[in-house]
Amino acid sequence: MPQLDIGTFIPQLVWLFLTFIVLYLIMSRAILPKIADVLEQRQDRIASDLEEAEKLKNEAQKVLKTYEREIEEAHISSNKIVEEGKLKISSDINSLNNEFELMLEKLTKEAEYSVQEIKDKTNLEIKEITTELVQKLTKVIINKSFDQKNIKIKIEEQLGKQVN
Repeated sequence: MPQLDIGTFIPQLVWLFLTFIVLYLIMSRAILPKIADVLEQRQDRIASDLEEAEKLKNEAQKVLKTYEREIEEAHISSNKIVEEGKLKISSDINSLNNEFELMLEKLTKEAEYSVQEIKDKTNLEIKEITTELVQKLTKVIINKSFDQKNIKIKIEEQLGKQVN
């Protein structure tokens, strides 16, 4: 094997160093800077993406907080509207109930007044009819006429006893 021949060992070492130096120069001047640029661009893109992701995360959190605040305000507003509605309905019901009670009281008084008028009128008619009837009966039965005034007094006494 020629690699192990000691006579060709020094030229092989020279060519080895020359090859490594040329390879090192090519690598350090052409290939490694491109790889370094690619790695740097990749690192920059990753950092940029992370920054953008952080910005989007912060923005999403702000939007979420705003959304939650608006939802809470909407709940408060809706509860307020419901409470106002309940109060208004309660007030309207109380107002209508008061109006109904006043109307019922008025109608009751009118009915009581009408009943009292009818009762008074009926009592008066009963007294008149009874007076006439007693006068006619006494005239027919005992053939005697009594004074209408005396008959009315006696009838009122009897009715007064029955009422009490």
